[in-house]
Amino acid sequence: MNDDIKNPIKISKKGITAIVVAVVLLAAIITTSIFVSVYKVKLYADIVYIFMDKEKRAEDETNRLYHIRKNANFDPKDKDATILDAFEIYFEDENGEMCYYSADDKFTYDGSDEATAGLVILIFITSGIAPLKKVGTAVAIIVPIVIVIGLIVLWYKLWSKKEDEERAKRIAKYNKKKK
Repeated sequence: MNDDIKNPIKISKKGITAIVVAVVLLAAIITTSIFVSVYKVKLYADIVYIFMDKEKRAEDETNRLYHIRKNANFDPKDKDATILDAFEIYFEDENGEMCYYSADDKFTYDGSDEATAGLVILIFITSGIAPLKKVGTAVAIIVPIVIVIGLIVLWYKLWSKKEDEERAKRIAKYNKKKK
């Protein structure tokens, strides 16, 4: 074999490191997307549950205090599962017994006949999402402003460094002429 022919593909240590990092990131993204696709309703329910009101008083003649909790029978792997299935509501009736309702159960709420528990669960969810919506709006306004300011500062630093280098060259050139 001729020693004059060089290998056209030459990978440096930095290149190998970059490839390994890219493969690890790709594996992490794929794993995360698979996990999120299977458990997305559960993840969303957990996040919403953190922010939602845990109890709400009915504004009707019953004046019941409704509570919400995570549904112990909820299966996040069920393809037909919805956010409403992840919760159940309960209240104490006139006899002191706890009455539990899942999303499809019907009962009287705020004077309406045949309200589904899913509707009441939605009321709880929206009460928890309202503050998040305000935070999201603030973030949507603040983040672009911070990015623009950061880019301006970065540009100024790069421009200033370039100007300082050019100034140093001009001073050095002037000092050579002076000698």
